[in-house]
Amino acid sequence: EAFFEETLPQKIARIGAQGCDIFLDDLVDVLEHANFPGAAQGILFDPNREYVAKDSARFKVIHTWDQLAQFLPR
Repeated sequence: EAFFEETLPQKIARIGAQGCDIFLDDLVDVLEHANFPGAAQGILFDPNREYVAKDSARFKVIHTWDQLAQFLPR
């Protein structure tokens, strides 16, 4: 399923309501949001390698779609 929300708070609420185990986004603001569900593994899709990693990051970073497979259940 795919859901599209109009605002950041709505998006964060949807992630929690869906009970996501894994959530992929290309926006750091979503993954760093204070209310991002702790039960969800956040993954930043950064194909242009623009994100500067922080020690405090609560999410993983991938640069290609192939890298996503390492986070998906088999």
